Amino acid sequence: MTTSIHLRLAALLSGGCLLIGTAIAAEPPTFQSIDTDGNGTLSRTEWGKMVEEQMAVAEGRAAKRLAEMPEDRRTEALDRRFRSMDSDSDGSLSQAEWDARRRN
Repeated sequence: MTTSIHLRLAALLSGGCLLIGTAIAAEPPTFQSIDTDGNGTLSRTEWGKMVEEQMAVAEGRAAKRLAEMPEDRRTEALDRRFRSMDSDSDGSLSQAEWDARRRN
């Protein structure tokens, strides 16, 4: 896998702007829009739902590659990315952890 695809996968898995062809997708979702239960944190389920929704509309090689992965490998990749953003290892993402994803 090329570095470019790695970067696009990282953007997809973190909820960043997605490259679609040569255009950039709509603004990334906000923390508040993903926090569907309104508890001030993002669970793995809430975050995963956002990633799945972005995958459904994305048209880049990275999104296609992720969508074509066997489900167990995709889940493993998503779990790994979520854990990498969960800096305090509490099983959820705070607003600060969500904001920090752009720097990682």
